[in-house]
Amino acid sequence: MTIGNKIKNMRKQTGFSQDEMAEKLNMSQQVYSRIENDQKELRSEEVKKIADFFGKTVEEIDSWDGTFVFNNFGQTTNGQIQTQNNSSEDQQNNLKSLLEQYKVESLSLKNEVSYLKSIIDRLLDKSSIDDL
Repeated sequence: MTIGNKIKNMRKQTGFSQDEMAEKLNMSQQVYSRIENDQKELRSEEVKKIADFFGKTVEEIDSWDGTFVFNNFGQTTNGQIQTQNNSSEDQQNNLKSLLEQYKVESLSLKNEVSYLKSIIDRLLDKSSIDDL
């Protein structure tokens, strides 16, 4: 995988558009697009800037095979989740939004499981009454 493809995939995984990335990296969208398409040779300081943006090292980007997950959260000693300072406000907001969606989905699934258990219990009770 080329460096441009790696950067493009990282951008997509973190939910940013090319315009947003270009703005964050203080360059035009056209220049940023050339990076992703391997049409611009990156200087080491540019790769470092992009790595810092993603909260990764240059070595992590160089060796990235598309399998690690961007983790911008840490745990405190009491188990509560806290955000780390190396992620941008946009990334934190995106992750908070995803977390809220997962909480809603989790609650919905818990309710569905509870409902299905009640149906199973009623069916089992009815079956034992029929056996008498």
